[in-house]
Amino acid sequence: MKIVSYLCFFFLLLLNATTGFAKTYDVGGLYTLTYSNGLYADWGDYERISAQIAVDDINQSGMLGDDVLTLLNENIIDFHCAEQGSKELAEKMFSRQDLLAVLGIDCSGPAENFANAATKYEKPAISCGAGAEPLGDAEKFPYFVRVMSPSSVFERVFFPILKNII
Repeated sequence: MKIVSYLCFFFLLLLNATTGFAKTYDVGGLYTLTYSNGLYADWGDYERISAQIAVDDINQSGMLGDDVLTLLNENIIDFHCAEQGSKELAEKMFSRQDLLAVLGIDCSGPAENFANAATKYEKPAISCGAGAEPLGDAEKFPYFVRVMSPSSVFERVFFPILKNII
């Protein structure tokens, strides 16, 4: 189902690219830029910067024809890796008609709320850090994809190594 959705998405982009009318597609971002205690979270900033580099690369590659992706600052939310309020935030982001997809979603705790909203609104959610095993269920979360392995992969390797070190 997820593959079919992405193929349809890219087909529509290609179809639009051949019509001669350039279009701008906005994507949103949910990143942990600060923790709930106010401390700076550099890793969230690195994710945001990496997403912007990817958007810029896509635009410069010509694969969208004259169309353009944007990741504007006003479409980026610092969600503090907090589960509290994440359901409402997910509704707010994924219900927006102007956003094509939502990037970031870097914490497993609130990620399930974001994955549920992505499914409800049939809008891609691309996570760069949510490693919880249940998020890999493509039938339950057909619009959620992550660019990292689930934490269970690391646990199988990490704990035996740690056991031998200690």
